[in-house]
Amino acid sequence: MSRLLECVILDLDGTLVEFPHEWIKRAKQASLERLAASGFRVPQVSTFRPVSEIIAEVIALNGDGHEEAVLRIIDSTFKVFEIAAAAEAKVRDGAKALLESISSTVSVAVATNNSRDAALRSLEVAGLMRYVDVVVSRDEVERMKPDPQMILRAVRECRSTLNGTVYIGDSYVDVLAARNAGVLSMAVLGGVSNLEDFLRHRPPPLSKGPRRGEAVSGGDRSRKTRRSPDRK
Repeated sequence: MSRLLECVILDLDGTLVEFPHEWIKRAKQASLERLAASGFRVPQVSTFRPVSEIIAEVIALNGDGHEEAVLRIIDSTFKVFEIAAAAEAKVRDGAKALLESISSTVSVAVATNNSRDAALRSLEVAGLMRYVDVVVSRDEVERMKPDPQMILRAVRECRSTLNGTVYIGDSYVDVLAARNAGVLSMAVLGGVSNLEDFLRHRPPPLSKGPRRGEAVSGGDRSRKTRRSPDRK
């Protein structure tokens, strides 16, 4: 049976705009330092690991009772770096052409683990805001990707259906979020995750960039909505 496309949801950093590797690395390190200064036990982890995994390890070391305080420290730290990175946002090659080609026929949403202020600023600086109908950031949900909350909210706000939605992202965290939400997904190379990362997490077909959508077909249609134990 053919599938009618109603809504395209995209990640932001690494998918629509160039991923700010250095800013994010600094934010992770600063978050761990602030947590340690606040008396929390912090793991010895690489700053190349997803924030969701770092948060999960910190909470595991300190207990669920400290989750709110841990998230508050990390959130406030990241916002400073995210706003700085957003001011320098550069559109990723092919992203504008993709949005121009689809925005007149389907709803376009952005689902990002960034704060809302940083997400809006990035889209404005990159010149992409006019193509986007809905923005869902971590400020609008309790749990971030790979939890499905962001994608499910974007689907609702676009008045779309799961079957009529595709999610595009550059990280295996995006692939897991789409799978948990039960929507078709497309993995884009050249952002956060490399080919080995994607293959290890059983992704859908891959594209080398937003402009090369001809590589896309199939995907995981599981309706599973398992909650992630971490927030990002």
